[in-house]
Amino acid sequence: MPTGKGEPSMHTAAKGSWAGSASAARGLLVAGLLLAGCTAGASSPAPVAGPPTPTGPHQLSALPITHYQPTVAQEAVLTRAEAVLVHACMKRSGLNYTLPTVTTAGVGDDPSGDLPNNDPAFAAVHGYRDRSVAAAQVAHERQAKSAAPLNAQVATALVGTSTPGHDAPAGGCLGQARRTIAGAAATDPDAVFGNPQLVTDIRMNSYFKALSDGRVKDAFGAWSTCMKVKGFAYASPVAAVDDTRWNALRPPTALEIRTATADVACKYRHNVDGVFHVVQAAYDTAAIRANLGALQAIRTGLDKALATAARINAEAPKRPS
Repeated sequence: MPTGKGEPSMHTAAKGSWAGSASAARGLLVAGLLLAGCTAGASSPAPVAGPPTPTGPHQLSALPITHYQPTVAQEAVLTRAEAVLVHACMKRSGLNYTLPTVTTAGVGDDPSGDLPNNDPAFAAVHGYRDRSVAAAQVAHERQAKSAAPLNAQVATALVGTSTPGHDAPAGGCLGQARRTIAGAAATDPDAVFGNPQLVTDIRMNSYFKALSDGRVKDAFGAWSTCMKVKGFAYASPVAAVDDTRWNALRPPTALEIRTATADVACKYRHNVDGVFHVVQAAYDTAAIRANLGALQAIRTGLDKALATAARINAEAPKRPS
């Protein structure tokens, strides 16, 4: 999707972070009841009855797939424990090193899977994007690129070495910490500290399938007609949010604010978010049923890792420094 030269994407189609939610289990139950009869192998979910009708932002439950990934708060528990173990391991090598932690708070996508721009108050002030968030994202990326590389001794202790006879643990202190937290049974300890590929694939696939679903296309058509009446020509809400005229690193123009305000009003008039949400949840549910064993193993592994991480954090005398 076009995003304009040199600026962060207004709408990341891949939904990279897929942040979880405390309401994920409830969302799974609601979706299961709403979508009873949906078969795992079906190319299109069974018809859905009574899509939710939100009257404001953040009123839809979490997508079913978010039950199988850590929430932002749980990510913080895991990364805190990781930093505790790495710090202690590095000290045993005579190095005073603290693992940098990156917070995803405020960065993750809405776990309900809503389309972007569903808050009329936000749209009236910011248009399609919070410029302060975009600026912070760019600054973080520039800082990461310009950061001085670790010296050889620290790097070896942190991530290990292939040199025979070296006493660094396999994968270094970082690898050792992740194996401790994930547990000996974990086939891929790194997967605990992010979204497993299966979870990411299911959510991405359900998102794109929903975009091409006839029920969503009908809702987009009604939205598009509503926008034309207000003087704006777009085929879909995704096209509107990705208009290359909106520069995320500059203040919103009057045109962007008018467009975003009309956009969100038309979404509510035709319940676009409600329809999109329930269709995407249907595809989620079908994929979950087809991969239930693997997903249950992922959830079990995550829960065990969280319990281990909580114990490590409770026993740590203080935050590594």
